[in-house]
Amino acid sequence: CIREIPDLNALKKEFGTDQVLYFAITYDNKDLINEFVKKHPIDFTIIPEDKNSINQFLVGFYPTNFILDQAGKVVFVNDFFMQNMFKDMRKTIKKCLN
Repeated sequence: CIREIPDLNALKKEFGTDQVLYFAITYDNKDLINEFVKKHPIDFTIIPEDKNSINQFLVGFYPTNFILDQAGKVVFVNDFFMQNMFKDMRKTIKKCLN
């Protein structure tokens, strides 16, 4: 999880915020998240204690990354052993923006 934070921040920097929203959902409480972010800056919104969303998306491992299109359809979910995740995420975001 910590290792992918710089790459996730880079995606936000690359694609901006005009057409793309960036957020993280976690079981953890707000105080724990605030302490974590002090050590590992994350450049997007973090939604703490959101068990409902995590359960709705059937998250089976952490970290799990999703991309939803403008209609709210899931168009990308990373695999636990995915080798080219950020390359694939970039392609998916570009496709959604066209």
